Amino acid sequence: MKKYFSLLVFSLVIVLSPSCSAQSESEGKGGDVEVTQAKDLIEAKKITTIIDVRTPGEVKQGKIEGSVNININDADFKEKIEALPKDQSYLVYCKSGGRSARAAKIMTEMGFEEVYNMKGGYGAWTSK
Repeated sequence: MKKYFSLLVFSLVIVLSPSCSAQSESEGKGGDVEVTQAKDLIEAKKITTIIDVRTPGEVKQGKIEGSVNININDADFKEKIEALPKDQSYLVYCKSGGRSARAAKIMTEMGFEEVYNMKGGYGAWTSK
């Protein structure tokens, strides 16, 4: 029984090791970030462009300073995103994080190298 347990543990270590190393290699190359992390990235000038994917009506209620509005609901959203340089870093946000997660996924699938989705969106930004 002890032999089988040791074999199981060894197998798990082998199986999980590549995923752990792959995670550390991609660290800093995008993904979901909390508001505090997003603010740190902006302050450290590690973000080239901040993209607000909300509607113009939502943007009128307030936005992150310096952000550009590219509404994910617009028919030409992908065209506008495609025109951006893929080798720069982007922080994407919306009202609560759902649309920006979708936008970040689209951008990653289009070949963008570093896209951060701000979890909690503008609502979380204004509450911190």
